[in-house]
Amino acid sequence: MPQATTGHLATIAVRLLNSYFGLSLEMGKYLYVKTSGLPFEEQVELMFPNHEKNAELVASFEQEKEDTIFKQPLFPEVKSVFAALSTGGHRLVISSSNTRSMMEEYCSRTGLKVDLILGYRKGFGKGEAKHVISDLNELSSVIRVFLKDRDV
Repeated sequence: MPQATTGHLATIAVRLLNSYFGLSLEMGKYLYVKTSGLPFEEQVELMFPNHEKNAELVASFEQEKEDTIFKQPLFPEVKSVFAALSTGGHRLVISSSNTRSMMEEYCSRTGLKVDLILGYRKGFGKGEAKHVISDLNELSSVIRVFLKDRDV
């Protein structure tokens, strides 16, 4: 939803991978893309299993993401598309690898109206979110649309 979110996050991740581990920018981008879809802490752990710098790298990434995400604009058509879907009786759910509180704040600041926001927390990732969304399907007729935001 935010414009170029994953591209923005990839830029942060690649720069930090270079800084912490000396990876070339090309190799950092390759590894980031190869492991995308997972929470960043899991990506880093796959790249550098049990490395002592992992926690510090992830903390730096999360802090920079939090410091910059609110500057990322929505794609221009998002509000009108969401409004049309809502008017058509569809429930709108955001499932993000960002934290729920971060996405709630982002929606509040941008005026984006949704019915439910599911965000990452330890033990609750995209897989668990899909189960929650599937359970919603059983309560009402819902059309599920999963959008990937990977543009790297």
